[in-house]
Amino acid sequence: MEHGLSKTRLYSIYSGMKQRCYNQNNEHYQWYGGKGITICDEWMDENGLQNFIE
Repeated sequence: MEHGLSKTRLYSIYSGMKQRCYNQNNEHYQWYGGKGITICDEWMDENGLQNFIE
C-alpha cells in the first residue's frame, strides 16, 4: 500500500500503537496487547491509517 505518509509523525504514532497492541516482540506489548488492549476496527481496516488521521 502506497500512502506516502511513512515519514510523518502521525504514521509513526499509528505504527507504534499497532506494534504495542499486536506485536508480542514489542518491548511494551505486555502493557497493551498483553492486557487485551486492541485497536478499533475502523483504524485497522484497509483505510485504517486515513481513518486514524481524520
